[in-house]
Amino acid sequence: YALAFGRLDFLAYRYLGIKQDNIRVSSFPYFEKFLPIKKSIGNRRYRKAVILPPDPSNDFCEKNHRSFDFYQNILNLLDKLEIDLSSIKLRHGMFTKVSLSSNKNQVDINGRVVSILSGYGALKETIKDSDLVIGPAGTALIETLLMGKDYFIYHEGDVNSEIDPTYFPILDEYMYISYNISQLEENIKNKRIYKKDCSVNDLVDLLGVDNKED
Repeated sequence: YALAFGRLDFLAYRYLGIKQDNIRVSSFPYFEKFLPIKKSIGNRRYRKAVILPPDPSNDFCEKNHRSFDFYQNILNLLDKLEIDLSSIKLRHGMFTKVSLSSNKNQVDINGRVVSILSGYGALKETIKDSDLVIGPAGTALIETLLMGKDYFIYHEGDVNSEIDPTYFPILDEYMYISYNISQLEENIKNKRIYKKDCSVNDLVDLLGVDNKED
C-alpha cells in the first residue's frame, strides 16, 4: 500500500509497480503551512535566485568534482542572465566543497562568497525574498511552487531509471527538466516550468483546500 499526495505521486507509485487499488491520494498535512496557494507572477523579472544542490553521490571524489562543476556552471549562467545568487540551501549542515572559506556559513565559488544555509523546514524562510529556485525534483519543488515562486528542475547529465531510482519518465510529461546548462538557460529565459495544461495541482492534491480546517 502507498499514500500519495498528488497525481504525479500516484503515477510514480504506479510506475514502481504498486497496484492502483492499493494507492490512496490525500492532502499531505505538511503542505498546509504554504496555504493559501500563491500564483506565480508571469511577467516578473528575475533578480534573485537560490540553488538547491543535487543528492550527493556515494563516491567522495565524484561528489567533489560534480559539486564544483554544478555550482560553478549555474553561477556563470546567473551572471550572464544578470540574476544575483542569494544563497545555496542544503538539507544538512555538512557541505563538501573543493574550497571552503573560513566562515562555515559561506563558500567561495568563482572568487565570490556565497551564503550557505541548511536545515529541514527552513526553505520557506530561505526563498521568501527570491524569485526563482534551481534544484532537483523533490518536495522542495512543491513547496516553492505553492509559494508562487518559480522552480527550475536541473538534473545535470543523462538520467536513467536503472542508475537513478528517484527518476521516472512521467515527470517529463508535467514539468520542463533541464539536463544541461544550455537547457536551463532557455527554460529560465522563457520561464518554462510546467508543460501545457499542468500546474502545481498535479503535484499535490490541494484543490479546494485554503486553510488547515479544510
